[in-house]
Amino acid sequence: MQNTTPMKTGKRRDSNKLVLEALGMAGPQTITELAAATKLTKSSVRDVLERLAGEGLLHKTTEIRVSVHGRAHIFALGHGEGGGEAHEPMMAVRERTKAIQETSRTIDNLRGSYLPGMFDPFRVLRAQVS
Repeated sequence: MQNTTPMKTGKRRDSNKLVLEALGMAGPQTITELAAATKLTKSSVRDVLERLAGEGLLHKTTEIRVSVHGRAHIFALGHGEGGGEAHEPMMAVRERTKAIQETSRTIDNLRGSYLPGMFDPFRVLRAQVS
């Protein structure tokens, strides 16, 4: 089996460079604007932004642009206005999915351990929902 890691790393490096150059030339932009400028998909741009934010090379500004599609966050180079400290990166979709799955397993375990006549931790919740 062949190892394709170097090629993936090279593509990541190229994508990172494209996004950084686009932000450097045009200034702060939304994901849609970056995708159009770099010819990458929005999903790819989102992944690149997450990586670069984690490295402290860019940040999500507090400004939000409103478009016909809704609200869009704007990304800019640097650490932002936090006095040079790096902001936390956006949560990855995989991490979020994993956290939701873990929560679901915990809830299933709690529900599975319920014995009639014992305290039901979900009784209040069911009463509020119905």
